[in-house]
Amino acid sequence: MRTHLVAIAGLAFLVLKPGWEVRGQGQVFLHAERVIPFTTPVSADTFRLIAIGRDTLKASLTFSIHSSSGRTIFIEKFSALDLIGFGLNESDQHRATKAEERQFIANRVSHFFDDDRFSSPAIKPTEPAREFVDLSVWRELRKDSTAIGFHFLLGEENNRWIAYSKHQGKTVVYRHSD
Repeated sequence: MRTHLVAIAGLAFLVLKPGWEVRGQGQVFLHAERVIPFTTPVSADTFRLIAIGRDTLKASLTFSIHSSSGRTIFIEKFSALDLIGFGLNESDQHRATKAEERQFIANRVSHFFDDDRFSSPAIKPTEPAREFVDLSVWRELRKDSTAIGFHFLLGEENNRWIAYSKHQGKTVVYRHSD
């Protein structure tokens, strides 16, 4: 696990490991990072998820991917509440407590880049097109045996599959379900 120097509220610098939670200066900070090939099979790109806010439940998250050359190739911002959904045990008999929701968000952040979220190739050559953004993107990625896919879930049903399109020179959504 890599160690990082991080600024909290622009004032204090801390050394921390991905997945750690830091509270200070009235801010909550959750962090996950994974360095893995994405744009090409031979260069390591950085996947990063950072949550900052006064409370875990009100935190703002930024999911970004940076190429090995340092170029930002994907960025998406969303609420920490978007990580709550499928998997949090709620029933008529039990409503999750705020503490359980905070812990659930922290767990989702720390496991956001687990191995099972990545696929290589992004699309198997025999896989039929399902939900897709653009059929030409689907075909391009299906032909590229070196394309690496990443899947993430927001809420209960907002699944997204992304990959780097060498042809377009950018990260593309190649499948989604809402």
